[in-house]
Amino acid sequence: MDKKVYRNTKYPGIKQNIKNGNYIVDMFIDGKRSSVSTIDGKRNGEKILDIKTARKIQTDPTIQKRFSYSINNKTTVKEAFEKYMYDCKYNMNLAERTLLCKRYIGQSYLIKKYGNKKIFLINKEDMLQLKIEIDKRNNTSSSKVSTLREIRTFFNWLVKRKIIDESPLLEINQFPRSKVIHQIWTPLEVDKFRKACEEDFDASDLLTSYKARLIHLLVNLDYALSARIGEVRALQYKKVLVDRKAIMITSNMAKHCIISERTKTDNSKDILTVPQQIIDEILEFRKWCEEHFEVEITQETPIFCNFQTMNPYSDDLINRVFSKYQEKTDNPKMVIYNLRHSGVALMQELGVPLDAIQNRVRHKNIKTTIDTYGMVSEKTKQKIVEDISKFF
Repeated sequence: MDKKVYRNTKYPGIKQNIKNGNYIVDMFIDGKRSSVSTIDGKRNGEKILDIKTARKIQTDPTIQKRFSYSINNKTTVKEAFEKYMYDCKYNMNLAERTLLCKRYIGQSYLIKKYGNKKIFLINKEDMLQLKIEIDKRNNTSSSKVSTLREIRTFFNWLVKRKIIDESPLLEINQFPRSKVIHQIWTPLEVDKFRKACEEDFDASDLLTSYKARLIHLLVNLDYALSARIGEVRALQYKKVLVDRKAIMITSNMAKHCIISERTKTDNSKDILTVPQQIIDEILEFRKWCEEHFEVEITQETPIFCNFQTMNPYSDDLINRVFSKYQEKTDNPKMVIYNLRHSGVALMQELGVPLDAIQNRVRHKNIKTTIDTYGMVSEKTKQKIVEDISKFF
């Protein structure tokens, strides 16, 4: 496709003709990636003149059915996997990083080993061989588990679409997984971090003051929301619902510090209430930035913004600033993602029911919540004993 003629839109798979403004949509036609440039798909059909129509063609199953190639007894593993990835991207709207992970695993294992084999001929013995391959190539139990889980998800998709009758992984056990103990901070340790940041709020160097205020707000937001760090970094001022004391989680971080409207899953999108103090800090932070930087801050501006590029700061910079203030405390070393786990630990200690925690962290299945956060803190254990002792 000529990049001088077509430009990208904010919707992956939809491009616009620079000269006439018409849109085209990436599709699968006869097993190969192609494009649809008319509403009915015919050569001389009506052109796609607006983004709304392009999105309808991209997401409407009845329209897709006319263009998507069918999977039959002659379809290879490689062809079936491409169809699966198309479904993940355009129908399930999975985040870019999730798609990259799926594609890497699919190409490294399934396609590399069985790419040209017909999909209906894949059997249990093939999957046992694949499991041996995964075991050899991965050093940690978590990487083995996640790799096999992604392959299992692909075959479950084939079963759900009634392409195969039964998954060849059905009777194959998952790798044993060692229990992951997430390093978390207590409320006292979070407070120590806040105070370390506050010491630089009035630093003579403007950039030092800005980064101290930025990381202070980011930590407070993530701790209050128990959100994924990429979701917090992608927040824009328009996602702050001041009157409702709430934050809209609808975006995530894509490559090159670009905000993507694709969250990890559709279930991740939600509106979460937060304490008034968090709303106040966001508004105060915006006011401070407007007073100290010669930039126009709009509702579209990212909250955690690099004012040189007007995009969110990179992972690297956020992690470096976080580490800098972490070293100023005697807190146990922790990666910034574990603020999500620290927020969940706080909810547990406050006695929040597990189903309410599931709703807050936006897991589709409560089993995921149990597997991830089923541990009970020592403080919670002690409280249980104290509560029980009242009855004796």
